[in-house]
Amino acid sequence: VIDRAGVVAAADAAGLFVVGMPAAPVQQKIPFVYVVAAEPSGDQLGALLIKALQAETQRRIKIAGLGGPAMTKAGLTSLFDPAELALLGIFE
Repeated sequence: VIDRAGVVAAADAAGLFVVGMPAAPVQQKIPFVYVVAAEPSGDQLGALLIKALQAETQRRIKIAGLGGPAMTKAGLTSLFDPAELALLGIFE
């Protein structure tokens, strides 16, 4: 619409209601969730959370963070393997 005021005036005079629509479809933003679980039980719970979120959003979700094999299998994009953080003992 080049002359917005003219269109509004003409619509008002004719008793019409004008609704503007975008010329191109608006892209929907995909939800982004960041999850961290650095031990096995957290990995299992995180995998269940990821699956539930995917079911709720019909798989339209991006999930990244830190997790083990169960979360990675469920769809997590892991930044690195949490096994690299695994330490045991006093000196490690």
